[in-house]
Amino acid sequence: MFGVMKATACKSKSQEEVDWQRFNYCGTCKSIGVMYGHQSRLFLNYDIVFLTSLLQAISGKKEDNTVRFKNSKLFCWDMPRLDQISIIQKYTSSLHLFLASIKVKDNIIDGNKLSRIKWTAFNVSMSGNFFKSKDALAALGLPVDMLNGEVEKNFKAEQVKGLSLSEYSKYTSEVCKIIFEHGAKLANSDFSNKFKEIGASFGKLVYCLDARNDYEEDRRNGSFNPMINNTAIQVKDLDRVIMDEVNFLIGQLKGLGLPNGVLDSYISRFRILLSKETIEEKQKKSSKISDLFCLPDSFEVCDFCCCDGFCCGEGGGCDGCCECHCG
Repeated sequence: MFGVMKATACKSKSQEEVDWQRFNYCGTCKSIGVMYGHQSRLFLNYDIVFLTSLLQAISGKKEDNTVRFKNSKLFCWDMPRLDQISIIQKYTSSLHLFLASIKVKDNIIDGNKLSRIKWTAFNVSMSGNFFKSKDALAALGLPVDMLNGEVEKNFKAEQVKGLSLSEYSKYTSEVCKIIFEHGAKLANSDFSNKFKEIGASFGKLVYCLDARNDYEEDRRNGSFNPMINNTAIQVKDLDRVIMDEVNFLIGQLKGLGLPNGVLDSYISRFRILLSKETIEEKQKKSSKISDLFCLPDSFEVCDFCCCDGFCCGEGGGCDGCCECHCG
């Protein structure tokens, strides 16, 4: 979707966590391959897997076919039949293509001449699958025309100087709200309102993260960025929204039925997003010192602390630091 969530490794995980990842990551990847061809698997985004995982959790269904989705070279081409793909994975697999089409269009609008040529060619090569994904989502009841309308409003807003941060970000928030809410209706309608709030918050988060992280590149390329279109918007304004939404999302993830290890990995990832440094920079720093200094958790909804680039055990103490596999 937007590149917020990252890969997790199966190493040092419980069997429940390994099976969860195999079903939701490998399963989504293979579902995309069955529905849209192997080329479409190459740009799978972990945010889509994140949504699949949340929807699977609230569905209350325990899948017993994780062997078919094993994450190994041997099983990578052992594809399921179309009738073996769950409605959740049909939904998120189609979303993967639909959101990719939006991103490609945005790249064409924002890019320089060479970039526009490259992305236009890619758009042509994928146009069949892009249209197919829209039809599939419409068949599942997603209001595709409404989503496209929000996307068009977003493109128009980017042409206007001086709007507030909330005015620039509201369309991404609305798109995510609709996507999460409808996914919940397919998985477990009791969670529709909760997922509407999660989606709206996630949309604000990814918008502000992109604006903060892409500012220098956008400035060099002459691309849109809210801090360029309105110089009154500062990094501190983005950081304030990011912190608010991270705290909100961490609180909302609890109680969805995620395996404990999976929940902890998502919480860890969201907390890392608050740092302006990349994970790679954190790990380089931590490798230069023999003693890792734990940073006390500053969020009321969390109950464990975090080392630079590492995860700590729960319980508020700093014992049990281990190499971080939770991305």
